[in-house]
Amino acid sequence: MTTVGASKLPKREGCPESIDVRPCTCYSSPATTLVCQNIDDSDILRSVFLNSERYTFKEVHIEYSTLQYLPYDMFEKMPVKSLHLKIQRLCNFLTSLQNFLKH
Repeated sequence: MTTVGASKLPKREGCPESIDVRPCTCYSSPATTLVCQNIDDSDILRSVFLNSERYTFKEVHIEYSTLQYLPYDMFEKMPVKSLHLKIQRLCNFLTSLQNFLKH
């Protein structure tokens, strides 16, 4: 039996199950938008994005959060058209951004 990874499967419309994106919230109207607020651990975001890689979000909002870093590979398998950051503290953003832009 062969297993196909989520990145090889066709993209789905709309939002993932709410349990898969918790503590974030997904809205499908007027455009598919993922809103993550009050996050204090980058691994939480990584988990949400791994659970959502079969979906395409027009917008991702990360708001009112305190993060040590934003992993550059976080969006590798989950297409995002627009990323909105309203972060209270982010220590290593430039390093993360530079690594992401190199890919």
